[in-house]
Amino acid sequence: FFRLGRGSVWLWRGSERMEQLREERPPDPWQDDPALASREYPPPPTMLTARDVGWFLLMAVVVVLAVVVLLPVVVLYALLWALPFGFAFERYAVRRDRRAFRPPPEQLKPWGLNGEELHVLHLKPEKGSRLPPVVYLSGLGSTMFAAEVYLSRLSALLDHGAEILAYDSPGYGYCAAPPDFSSQTAESELELLRAVLAHSGLPRPFVLVGASAGGTLAHLYRLRFPSDVRALVLMDPTPSDVAEAGSPMAADLRRALWFYRVLGAVAGLGVARVLTAVMKRAPGLHRELPDAHFAFFQGEVGIRKTVQHFRYWQEMMTVVRQLEAVNSPSPTAAPSGDPSREVPVVVLGR
Repeated sequence: FFRLGRGSVWLWRGSERMEQLREERPPDPWQDDPALASREYPPPPTMLTARDVGWFLLMAVVVVLAVVVLLPVVVLYALLWALPFGFAFERYAVRRDRRAFRPPPEQLKPWGLNGEELHVLHLKPEKGSRLPPVVYLSGLGSTMFAAEVYLSRLSALLDHGAEILAYDSPGYGYCAAPPDFSSQTAESELELLRAVLAHSGLPRPFVLVGASAGGTLAHLYRLRFPSDVRALVLMDPTPSDVAEAGSPMAADLRRALWFYRVLGAVAGLGVARVLTAVMKRAPGLHRELPDAHFAFFQGEVGIRKTVQHFRYWQEMMTVVRQLEAVNSPSPTAAPSGDPSREVPVVVLGR
């Protein structure tokens, strides 16, 4: 009770002191304002005036002009620094890769149509083989650096081994570019295949294996020289009428050709190497392909070769359709009985 009474006295004295201070305070102009005391506030000012809108439009025009004018200037300025660097780096990278990924001497053969050096894989079993030899024709954009991986596995899987022959066309892999890519046609590629077969001394008949676009060349060779082919194996082949008007894949082929033509135009500046570096790091994409394959495919020569390959590949399809139309028997015709024209065909697809 004593503490409660003392606290009450303190509260009474404190209230008296507050009243005294309130009476002694100076007048406050804000609290004594009649407008505030009556709570009749003045109306709020207008949010946007014509002047504000004018300034906003002026700033918008300035920003648009800055983007339209200054952004291209900045991009061009960056290109002035980047393009010479990309051009110089591409030349350096080509020399570096040719030193780092040079094939063994026994794989470089002067078997081209004009004596050009080709990258050739000629795998022979140590103890001979009773199996027919195999000729492998790679597809669009492939190289012997990539083919050697799975051709070696194929040779190891065969019980008695088999003689296997494969090569790169000029412009692919380690092979130098031809003087003029437009000289590479369906007929020249067919003649190159015959020249490689003649130089290799491969016994005939052989099993001809074509992968993707290489299947079209294999089919063309079988139609021209059926007695040389023991059997034809087509891996993920492309139908010969795929590029015809009305084909659902014709537009895809045109877009792919356009993409490679654009890429070939800027490949000399090292752009393709940047894209390939991104592709190599994509999960599950080309994971098993060796670095040597990417090193040559991403260069200017490899991209331009791929563009030309697209062109003579479509030419091969046209020739194959013409030969098929000539050689196809009528429904009422009797079998020819010529075993040289009856070639087994195996199609492997995913």
